[in-house]
Amino acid sequence: MKPSELNQQPDKSYSFGEAAAIVDGLSGNKGNYKDGSWIGFNRGALEIFIDFKRETDFSEVSFNTYVCTGDWIFGAKELDIAISDDGESYKPIAVKSFPDPTGHVEEVKENKINFDSVKARYIKVSIKKENKIPNWHGGAGKPAFIFIDEIKIK
Repeated sequence: MKPSELNQQPDKSYSFGEAAAIVDGLSGNKGNYKDGSWIGFNRGALEIFIDFKRETDFSEVSFNTYVCTGDWIFGAKELDIAISDDGESYKPIAVKSFPDPTGHVEEVKENKINFDSVKARYIKVSIKKENKIPNWHGGAGKPAFIFIDEIKIK
């Protein structure tokens, strides 16, 4: 559990523990995105800023998304990782894209990125999502949600 900040507030119906819930060490329930362990967003890219409080080595970042396209909840499209020594100026170190669902699914998806080991005090985890529900869906054009749980950094 490290200090963290978000670039946006979760949707008021799915805010639960807000930023602290993303780094509290508790993973989301695999059968219910409304249980308080998943945080829901429906506006643009999400950025999470984490302060390790000291320089730390790491080479992997992962988190889960709860995907339930029937409820307008989609997964991550892209994960960008950047590091900083001062918490102000960030250097990008890794990017990974994830495939879009092409039909209705309900599942928990692990999103993981590995990279050469780095040392930093601060990390910025940027999660890009589907902004609008795709054309194949009955809610096409409406804002899409993303639900995330614990960010793990190793």
